[in-house]
Amino acid sequence: MRRLRLSALVAFASCVVLGAILSPAASAQRTVYKGQFQCDDRGVVTGLPQMNVELWKRGESWLPVEWVGSRVAQDFTDSSGNFRMTTPESEDNYFVRMALRDPKGIHLRDFWGINDWSVDSEQKRNNVGTRDYGGLLFSTPGQSHKCAIWAGVRSAYEDYRGQVSDTGFPWGGVEIQADAITAGVPFTPGTSILWPGGFPIGYGGGGDESITRHEFGHVIRHGFDGDFGHFLGDVITHNYLQNHESCNHTGPGFAFNEGWAEFWAADFGPAPDCGRPGDMETEGNVAAALTELMANCAGNQRRVMVEVLQRNPGTIHSFAEFRDRLGCPIPRLTPVFVVSAKTEPAPPPILPTLRAAAASAEVGAISRRIKGLQKTLIVAIDKADDPPRCLKDPCKKALKTLTKPPAIEFEIKLAKIQLNAAAQYDTASEQSQSVDGGIAKLLETQDKQQTRDRKKSIRAAFTGIKEALKAAAPVFKEDASKSTSKLRRALSKAAARYRKAAKLGSEALPPSLRLQPQAYGPPDAVPRIPTPPDTPVPGPPLFERTATSLAFGSCPANVASPKPIEVAGSLAPAQAGSEVTVSFSFPAAPPVVVVAKTDAAGNWSATHTPGAGQIGSWTVDASFAGDLKRAPSSATCQVKYS
Repeated sequence: MRRLRLSALVAFASCVVLGAILSPAASAQRTVYKGQFQCDDRGVVTGLPQMNVELWKRGESWLPVEWVGSRVAQDFTDSSGNFRMTTPESEDNYFVRMALRDPKGIHLRDFWGINDWSVDSEQKRNNVGTRDYGGLLFSTPGQSHKCAIWAGVRSAYEDYRGQVSDTGFPWGGVEIQADAITAGVPFTPGTSILWPGGFPIGYGGGGDESITRHEFGHVIRHGFDGDFGHFLGDVITHNYLQNHESCNHTGPGFAFNEGWAEFWAADFGPAPDCGRPGDMETEGNVAAALTELMANCAGNQRRVMVEVLQRNPGTIHSFAEFRDRLGCPIPRLTPVFVVSAKTEPAPPPILPTLRAAAASAEVGAISRRIKGLQKTLIVAIDKADDPPRCLKDPCKKALKTLTKPPAIEFEIKLAKIQLNAAAQYDTASEQSQSVDGGIAKLLETQDKQQTRDRKKSIRAAFTGIKEALKAAAPVFKEDASKSTSKLRRALSKAAARYRKAAKLGSEALPPSLRLQPQAYGPPDAVPRIPTPPDTPVPGPPLFERTATSLAFGSCPANVASPKPIEVAGSLAPAQAGSEVTVSFSFPAAPPVVVVAKTDAAGNWSATHTPGAGQIGSWTVDASFAGDLKRAPSSATCQVKYS
């Protein structure tokens, strides 16, 4: 990350101060670094719980932290956003680095970035017992800050875990991309979320997270429906790339996709009327009908609704298809009818000119930074041509003079990588052209750009460290002092680390290497938010059912064409006539679903013969939907068809 300075009152500004030399400390000791990270959503300030925090040792101040910094502790903030970490007994400046990522992989990065959005605190010496930063507030006045988008999605995920399953989320977290290129509204391709800069996280005022819950509803629906290729097919088939309102009349596929998200977020008012009662091609009506279905046929349990999607990948693209697969396993004696939900109007789309403004502001800030670094580089090169003599060990002045030029050149290279990434989207026409090219092309271009930028950043770091070692070689040869030898070892280890990263590829980005937008204006003072009282624990589910176990007893690893794929298994507790849904899935083809029935011992079997050309890896999913007395269960196996 470009070194950002975060004062105790939350002043974010660039903080790599080349030429500053660490002042001696009174004494090194174990120091507690603590504080509270806070987030402002349109005037409502809350703590940031379960956010990644790291304690970093700075190292020599005239060299980039990417070269000489080291992480000494890692943790997550508590339920109120507080953190507390302790340094080792090693004399240095330390700082706290936050990142919008939680333990479950809910994370946010900028659309043109290569790492999770993060900021470093002000550096403080470990020469006292406690370093208290107080309240550290992220704020974009009048808007939902990036931290609010992340917090809203994380809150939706926590609700999902509590209502559905602690382990039933198979996608390894959710990625949110801030300042994203969209048609001006949030969009969820597959299981990632694109969020345009300036768009609020809720229909109501500050603190309302209804829109993040809506987009998380799409994550659930798309994730269980199929892979990204399947999603792109649905985009074309059902015309997902259009703006929507609860009372829009579109088609069964689009209405169900948006209706599911509105059902999940309960944001479907003024449905279920809209002048078309009972019309399931109107998304708000679909949302209301799903809400009624959950109340009347699923024991009012979201888990049961999600399990219908989970058991039927690739086959549900209308309300009727969902209703038929759910059936009514837990009918309600007194039917529930839903009338209405939200009444707030939808926020208007963010115009291309406004979307481009975020990229343009970053381009301007980085350009000014590059100009300043280039001026500093000219002076540094002149001084390096005639370095100070080493009169006594350690030769810190000579080392600083000789290594500053490659250090500044590295800073310039990273800044240019960030500049070029943002400059692709800093005009309204570039924003519009990117959207008009289609979501598949946009994401493919973005992925290639991100891979290139990661590789460039790693190469820039490796090249810069090599140049610094080369420039300092005469001093390293003459000066055998402890501190100089320590610096040489640190640079050599960093060079080895980046050399390894370059060989492994763009995903092996060392944790110290960050590209990050420049800063936000701070408020004058930030008091800590009091820790809220414990929230009540939710009560038990409405219906307790016996756990079941579904397992494959026979699943061949290899099957030769033209033989059929034959699988078999068992369901326990056994009950004759139980239906097991078996789905045979092959990439780029709709799954084939076979319904098998168990015998008295719980045994079942299913068969499918692949078509011509369907050679390769097949996935076989078996699922039991459950009934009034037994809970659902599932199992999966892989078969190679050759």
